[in-house]
Amino acid sequence: MANLTTVSDLRHYALFRAGESPTDIAGDFWNQALIYINDAQRMLIMGSSRGTRDVALSSGLYSRVVDIPMTDWWWSRKRGVFNFTSSVSGTASIALGGTAVSFGQAQATAVSGWRIKFDGRTTIPFVSTHNATDTSATLDFGWPENNVVSGTAYTAFQADYILAPDFVRFISRPSIQAQRGISSRDYPFLDVVSLENLEWNYPVIDVQQDVPAMAALIDASTIRVNCQFASPTRVEYEYVAMPATLASADTPILPLHYRPALALAAAMWILQDKNDERHKELASEFREHVKQMMEEHRRMAGGGSGKFGAFRPMRAYGYNRRVLRTSSGFIIGR
Repeated sequence: MANLTTVSDLRHYALFRAGESPTDIAGDFWNQALIYINDAQRMLIMGSSRGTRDVALSSGLYSRVVDIPMTDWWWSRKRGVFNFTSSVSGTASIALGGTAVSFGQAQATAVSGWRIKFDGRTTIPFVSTHNATDTSATLDFGWPENNVVSGTAYTAFQADYILAPDFVRFISRPSIQAQRGISSRDYPFLDVVSLENLEWNYPVIDVQQDVPAMAALIDASTIRVNCQFASPTRVEYEYVAMPATLASADTPILPLHYRPALALAAAMWILQDKNDERHKELASEFREHVKQMMEEHRRMAGGGSGKFGAFRPMRAYGYNRRVLRTSSGFIIGR
C-alpha cells in the first residue's frame, strides 16, 4: 500500500480497512472499491453529507455533525479561456417557412450555432449548419415572417460559448481583456447570472454590439452573453474542475496528505454494504479527515497574505466603507 499515492494504493487500503483481501482481484468488492473511490472524489468536489451522519445520529449528537459543504478547493481549481468572436455581416435572403438562407456573397466565417438578424425583422433565429466560404446556411427552424428579399442586410453573431469540458462552476467572475474606453458600457468583468435574469434584462431582440457585461449558463458547459462584440477578445475564468474518472494506475488530483480520505470513504461504504457496524467508526474517521481538509483549505485561501485574519473596517482605496462606531458614537474604525 506504499504511501497511499496511487489509486491502486488507495484501493488496497480501503479493502484492508473494510476487512477484505487487499489483493484479491476476484473478491466481491474489488471493482466496487474503485467505484467508491471515484464517488468520494466527486463528492468532495460537489459537496455532500453522505456517510457523515450515522455516528452523530446514533450518538444523539446530530447538531454537531460535520457535513461536506460545496467547496472550491484550492487543488481543484483551473483557469479557462475563450475568445469573444466578432460579428459578421452582409446581405442575404430567405423565404417564408423556409430554413435555407442564401447569402449575397460567400461568408468566410463559419456561423453554425450563431444567431442571425435581418434588418427590419424581429425574428433572430439560430443558424444550425454553415461552413466557411459557403454561400448558404440552414436555420434551426422555418422562417416565420414574410419573405426576406435578396439584398437585405444581415448581422450574424455568436451568443453562446463553450467552456472547458471539465468545468463544474465558476470561482469568480470571468475577466474580459477589452481596452477601456471603447464603449459606454465597458466592463472588465462578466457577471454570471441566472438565465431568467439575462433574458429579462437583455432580450435577444435588443442585443446590441457592445462590450458584454452579463452572461448566464445555459447548460453544464455553455455560457450565453448579452452582447455581440466588434472584435475578437480574450476572456479568462477561474473554475472548479471535475477530475477525470480514476483508474487503478492513476494518481488522484488531491494532494498526497488528503488522499487517505478517499480510501476511508470507500471502506466506509463497503462496510455499509456488508451491514457491518464498523462503518460508523470509519464515518467518524472520514469526517475528521474532511474537517482537517477544510481547515487547511481556509489557511491556503488567504494564509499567505499579511492581511489574513485582520479586522480592517477602515475606508480604503476610495471605496465607500461605513464608519464603525460604538453605541455611544465613538469612532473605532473607518
